Amino acid sequence: IKSELGQLKLDLDKIATVSYRRNLAIVSLICNVQRTSRILENVFDVLDSCGINVVMMSQGASKTNISLVVEGADGQKAVLALHKRFFEDSSHV
Repeated sequence: IKSELGQLKLDLDKIATVSYRRNLAIVSLICNVQRTSRILENVFDVLDSCGINVVMMSQGASKTNISLVVEGADGQKAVLALHKRFFEDSSHV
């Protein structure tokens, strides 16, 4: 994979400035389109309380899939904390 990323970077460098990072994790949320803002408020509250920084965020056109990129070492911690908030403590949702 390392050589594939290197080759891809070389190819893309011909048309754009390219960089990439390793050791990141993607946390995907599937949520109710009518409550996206409230859900994201809770997500960022949870991640902030855990000391987890979001490196990047992406939302699909349908607004039902939101992906967050965090440091790889924080991926599992983020998923567990979010699961606890949304599935064990429903008073915040």
